Amino acid sequence: MYYVYFLKSLLHNEFYVGSTNDLKQRMKDHNLGKVFSTKRYMPWKLLYYEAYLFKKSARMREKRLKHHGNALRELKKRIGLGLPSTSSSKSKTGAGFTLVEILVVIGILGILATALIVIINPTLQIQRSRDSRRKADLKQIQTGLELYRADIGSYPAATNNKVANCPSGVPTSLMDNTCNSTTYIQNVPKDPVGPGYYYRIVTGGYRIYGCVENPRDTGDGDTRVIWAPSDVSDYFGSRCPIPSGGIMKVFMVSNP
Repeated sequence: MYYVYFLKSLLHNEFYVGSTNDLKQRMKDHNLGKVFSTKRYMPWKLLYYEAYLFKKSARMREKRLKHHGNALRELKKRIGLGLPSTSSSKSKTGAGFTLVEILVVIGILGILATALIVIINPTLQIQRSRDSRRKADLKQIQTGLELYRADIGSYPAATNNKVANCPSGVPTSLMDNTCNSTTYIQNVPKDPVGPGYYYRIVTGGYRIYGCVENPRDTGDGDTRVIWAPSDVSDYFGSRCPIPSGGIMKVFMVSNP
């Protein structure tokens, strides 16, 4: 914070305008005779000061008060050193902001910012974004599984509850039985905050599960929202949020 200050000599009819970033220390310097231009008229009394956020603004205000008589006269009127103005329109030429005015503005901006955050609710927006990605991922995986079945005649086995079957070791892709010919999904998607999506083979079909973060999401199209079976809940663990009811919700796509 930078300050423009206005002093009056206690022993002489002298005034002084200056600027500083440490008002207390500057007053000490004036009254200890450390400022050449003011030591002849010690001691000094602080009559008024204005606070500015930027040094450039404070220096401009200081120069205006020193070199423009109207600005200094306006300041003296403001603090009661001049005759009250008889003009119906009171000019504020050269007036800056006081510390109280700046604090009031900062307070108002803080209230507005808080209200805006409440309205936007960034946490909910992030949850919605990740849930949208999950639904898109599940549909992509489902398309790959159906293409695989059309060629091979069955769905791929669920190894460690994952859709990916190639390469061996740490599989990342969904390919045909030989792992060197047709690729159905080059990189099988994973949950944005958790492990791979949960893949389960059932009689005549499959189930694929993913976390649900937004408690208001009810799914869409082929993607349903259900209470997580116990093995699915154990698989995702704490990486999926658990609502107040105590049971995890998940997205599911399936065939049949």
